[in-house]
Amino acid sequence: GAGYHTPIAAIVFVAESTGRPGFVVPGLIAAASAQLVMGRSSVSIYQRAARGGHLERRFGLPVTAALRVDAATVAPDLTIAEFYDHYALQGRLRVVPVVDYTAYLGMVHVADLTGVDRESWGRTPVTAVMRTDAPVGELRWTLGQALAALEAADVDRLPVLDGEAYVGIVTTGEI
Repeated sequence: GAGYHTPIAAIVFVAESTGRPGFVVPGLIAAASAQLVMGRSSVSIYQRAARGGHLERRFGLPVTAALRVDAATVAPDLTIAEFYDHYALQGRLRVVPVVDYTAYLGMVHVADLTGVDRESWGRTPVTAVMRTDAPVGELRWTLGQALAALEAADVDRLPVLDGEAYVGIVTTGEI
């Protein structure tokens, strides 16, 4: 009874299995002693010491629970001018993954466009300003692992790969 944090069940078991009221009080003392010795530990892996909140329960879910497979991506040959016009201005996107078919190459940030002369935007590809050091997640990860990677890199978008293939993106908002 103490192993599963059910001392009353153990006392009822003693009372029903013996059929003698004289064993109930010693059974009660034994169950209370065992409960004190057991503490917060449990025999079952499914018993938790405290009830988790909604967010804590989501951390154990697979990354696919928050994966956006329809998120916008840009081709590596797209120019900075096209990226700025179509994605930054019209789509209001500030960070977009650069994907060549299924191969993930990096992330392009609107903030990085300031380092390029405005006159050359029409002939400069986004690969010239994309970041390749951004973290990437794996399809087998949990949301907790993805959130840890997002926080460690101080970003809010995490591209997710299945081996070498890009499959989608996870954001802190989706988690």
